[in-house]
Amino acid sequence: MTSARPDFADASSRAALARKRAAGHTLPRSFYVDPAVHGVDVERIFSRHWIIAGHVASIPRQGDYFLYDIGYESIVVARGENDAVHALANVCRHRGSRVCVEEYGHSRQFVCPLHGWAYDVDGRLQSAPNMPEDFDLSSHGLPTARIEVVDGVIFVCLDDGGDFSPVRRDILEYLAPYDLVDARIAYHRRYLCPANWKLVAEIFLELQTTGAAFAEMRQVMARAEAAAQRDGETTRRYAEFAAAWRATARLPHERPTRRGDAPAIDYACRREPIAPNFVTQSEDGRAVAPLLGSQSESDGGVTVIRLLAGWIVACSDYAAIVRFTPIEAQVTEMDVTWLVRSSAVEGANYDAARLSWLWRANVERTLKLASDNQLGVNARRYRSGPYAPDEAALDAWVTWYLGRFV
Repeated sequence: MTSARPDFADASSRAALARKRAAGHTLPRSFYVDPAVHGVDVERIFSRHWIIAGHVASIPRQGDYFLYDIGYESIVVARGENDAVHALANVCRHRGSRVCVEEYGHSRQFVCPLHGWAYDVDGRLQSAPNMPEDFDLSSHGLPTARIEVVDGVIFVCLDDGGDFSPVRRDILEYLAPYDLVDARIAYHRRYLCPANWKLVAEIFLELQTTGAAFAEMRQVMARAEAAAQRDGETTRRYAEFAAAWRATARLPHERPTRRGDAPAIDYACRREPIAPNFVTQSEDGRAVAPLLGSQSESDGGVTVIRLLAGWIVACSDYAAIVRFTPIEAQVTEMDVTWLVRSSAVEGANYDAARLSWLWRANVERTLKLASDNQLGVNARRYRSGPYAPDEAALDAWVTWYLGRFV
């Protein structure tokens, strides 16, 4: 008789698995391949943490909505009266059917397809056919999730999620010059990566901290080229270039990556220079769209904001929102949205292919690297390996993750 596989429902089994990870090493194989671990990740990480859901440009009119699914949970993000944005559980209060079935839509009411219960876009139940006359509509609205909108970017949390105010403060400070409220969607791509979300997140974090394995980042970012060269002269030249840029840059350069209070919110904000003579992250360094927000010129920098497995990258003329969502133990959705000034016109003010070049390349290269990484981890001969000194950010992130996993 074989013993049952652990489902990690109790803290002791999760802690026992976490203890198998040696300090400074990658995670044991189960963390990347086991469906039971995937279930814990969805429940304890994604359902309890603030995540980037999208941008208000996806729902410009009252009654517009989109769906964002996290595990078994489906969230309706809708534009209501007075431009309020709501996050509603997509579960009818009658028999539990999905109320909205299309990923994007527009409706004055959300009507359940099973028995016609109708809800306002803020979740209030408006009618419940065939129920008694004394049925209390007011106590049967759609459940809500926590929601915050910061400079047009929509953040949601299915649970308590912790105090969002420090995150809001820092994000507002870093995004202020770009005025992403006054932005429109210029381009959108979605991919399914056959890899665990943590492998995807680690590789993308490495892209952002060194970038040495990403040819396009080396072409655009002086820091990535210096990390790839690994010689004293290149490092010295980059340090001088970065110091000169910091002396004239308009925004703060770093914020603490994590807060120490439990439950910690995993986020980071930073600005850094692009490459010498580059005004934006484009293939040739030249502008690809009109300047965003209040900027009169580019200072040659880029703003990078990370929240768990979501990223906001803002240049002087465009921004990209990158969102990674676990679908299965070895499937991750990779969603990328590019934003430009709301008045920009495709063909006249920007070309979508040129605009999206870098982050299409980065996400597609991440997809390939993570897919190959997953194939290797799937092998029974896989063993956790040590992080190198320049992978300290990955080690710190994995340590944070284990604290939430347990």
